[in-house]
Amino acid sequence: MQLAEADKSGNAVEGGGGGGGSEEEAVRFVADAGRRDEDVLTHTALIAQVVHVPAIKRLLLIQKKALVVDMVDERFHRAATLDPMLLLPENARHSNRDIVKVYAVCYIPHKDLYAYSTSDYSIVLCKEIFVPGVGATFSLYRRIMHAFLHVKLCWCEHSHVLCSVAVDDVIYGWSVDAPDPLFDMSRHTNTITDVLSLDQQGLVGTCSLDKKIIL
Repeated sequence: MQLAEADKSGNAVEGGGGGGGSEEEAVRFVADAGRRDEDVLTHTALIAQVVHVPAIKRLLLIQKKALVVDMVDERFHRAATLDPMLLLPENARHSNRDIVKVYAVCYIPHKDLYAYSTSDYSIVLCKEIFVPGVGATFSLYRRIMHAFLHVKLCWCEHSHVLCSVAVDDVIYGWSVDAPDPLFDMSRHTNTITDVLSLDQQGLVGTCSLDKKIIL
């Protein structure tokens, strides 16, 4: 799969994935019986990121164009679509959908919230609401504005902290109910490529192009 990252200027750039050039990308499900690949969900756009959320038995999919977050269950049946444009203030909504791109998404279990970071320098917390006759929709819980773009997110259940990685290669820790970071730290000498919470150990791990994994 091809990946979409944000460069220092906030533009989406390709990286890491294989070639192919296909106009259609399929998410594959490996059946338990016989370990056979099945094409269960086919997207008309390439998929840049897949996040599995066991707590709600969902997969969160960010397309290569990074305009929306598609949500499906573990059998790839569509559940909802999170459109960041619909959570912008009325005066900030534009016809040009390329203005807001999604870089990362995660789920916050104890608050039943989704968090995502976007190209308008914000981290957005929102809640899913089911409306009869309409289906799943989302309401804004909190918008955190920051000086840097945040391209990676992970929720630390053991400490109830939202961790993010910004383009300044600093790791930030956030409370879901406060506008300012709880902490920030820089412990790599090159670009941080991912951040992961190890809840059972009470740790956060990061990896970087400096060839180090730090806990």
